[in-house]
Amino acid sequence: MSTYFDAYRIDHILGFFRIFRTPTTSRLGLLGQFTPALPLSKEEIESYGIPFDENLLCEPIINDAILKEIFGGETEFVIKNYLTRICINEYQEYQLNSDVNTQEKIDKKLGLDQKSDNIRKGLYLLCCQVMFVEDYKEKGKYHPRISITQSFLYKTLRDELQNKIREIYEYFHYRRHNEFWRSQALEKLTPLVNCTDMMVCGEDLGMVPQCVPSVMNDLEILSLEIQRMPKDYVEFGSLNRMPRMSVCTTSTHDMSTMRQWWQEERDSIQHYFSNELHQYGEAPQFCEPWICQQIIENHLNSPSLCVILPLQDWMATDGRIRWSETFKERINDPGNPDNYWHYRMHIRIEDLLQADEFNERIKHLIVKSCR
Repeated sequence: MSTYFDAYRIDHILGFFRIFRTPTTSRLGLLGQFTPALPLSKEEIESYGIPFDENLLCEPIINDAILKEIFGGETEFVIKNYLTRICINEYQEYQLNSDVNTQEKIDKKLGLDQKSDNIRKGLYLLCCQVMFVEDYKEKGKYHPRISITQSFLYKTLRDELQNKIREIYEYFHYRRHNEFWRSQALEKLTPLVNCTDMMVCGEDLGMVPQCVPSVMNDLEILSLEIQRMPKDYVEFGSLNRMPRMSVCTTSTHDMSTMRQWWQEERDSIQHYFSNELHQYGEAPQFCEPWICQQIIENHLNSPSLCVILPLQDWMATDGRIRWSETFKERINDPGNPDNYWHYRMHIRIEDLLQADEFNERIKHLIVKSCR
């Protein structure tokens, strides 16, 4: 490949550190676990001040508050048809009937009737209202359930228990495996990087363990930086502080385009318009060509080694070139199984080559930024 290319991209580089495994009985990923991993023993869980009670920690917590949050006006119907009233502890008021206590069984029970979709999805979520998932290899060892702090059950826990769960969750996913996952990644990535002179770019978005940046830095792999998906706890990343060893972009194939984002996230857009673009007044309803051009100019002026932008965002700078069908420009939506990679450029390449004003503008922006 190096005969033809100067660089290559590693998609989801975090998978070289660990992958996420989901049971075949699940339809959602929430009951999955990272592998390889160092699961927690009962004693380690108790060292955080959490008494180990398998019913409380590993069985679905279902109570009236959670049911109303998920099912709303259909709560009574769900209780009558799919749940049994119990009283195990202060949190668990119901349990799923044996014929719907896994997501696989829920599918068999409800079939494929679209009228049952809301009930089916709600029952899927009930299965996931657990705090810990048992390791699939080492019985008696456990993983904090992924995204537990955003779950319905987490909201119902007492503050003291919430704090303990959050503490053990953050330790497990962001600190416990640092050296272990570092060694896993170096073993796989080192020969991959050393076998070619091509520049390597790594897509390092998602739940990023602490060891990832140091491994990428040691192997001289460029990171991916997206202003609206900052890696720090801020609303937007600072383009002026992007790392030199990075690829800076406005969006990826798995995200909405610049114009779609502008129309979908109105609250965020107003903050962006005022604080990042330094414009006054109310943000325009649509991402006008001049706005798109300013955003792109800002990205081109970042210190990142590479700025690589989607074609849709480049074309958004010209009111005559850009597609009127804004919401057909997204390439892929990973959270939507019905979204296919069906985007096709709306203009012929021959016509694009003849768009002199557009091409001169793009050339000017690139030359001006010394790219």
